[in-house]
Amino acid sequence: MKMNKTVWLFTILLLLGGILTVVGLLVIDESTEKLAGICVGIGSGLFSMSAANLIVQGYYRKHPKLKKQAVIDFRDERNTAIRMKAKAKAFDIMFVVMIALPFLFIFAGISLWVVLTTIGLYLFGYFTQLFYMIKYSKQM
Repeated sequence: MKMNKTVWLFTILLLLGGILTVVGLLVIDESTEKLAGICVGIGSGLFSMSAANLIVQGYYRKHPKLKKQAVIDFRDERNTAIRMKAKAKAFDIMFVVMIALPFLFIFAGISLWVVLTTIGLYLFGYFTQLFYMIKYSKQM
């Protein structure tokens, strides 16, 4: 059985994730605790993502008609409109949360850099939205 590039990539990422997780779990001491936590987090994320992608690809290899239908459904105009509307609603909700979060951080006594970073993320989202509104208004 011939493996395509995507399968190779996810297999390598699966192994890398497993190695990072094991290294993070074995090297835990006080001096490297943060680095070990990062290794475990990234490693388990890579492992899980790669395993899920390999399982889906294996399933689609056995059921090519279902893969073709999934691609058609993904590209369908109605489904695309639903996804875009859901993204917009989620972004609107996130914006409200991002406005409230700095106030909660201030009341909780969290460091100033965390508060300012949160405000910076809010401004980044706002200016990104503004940029794309201007760009799309010129295109459409």
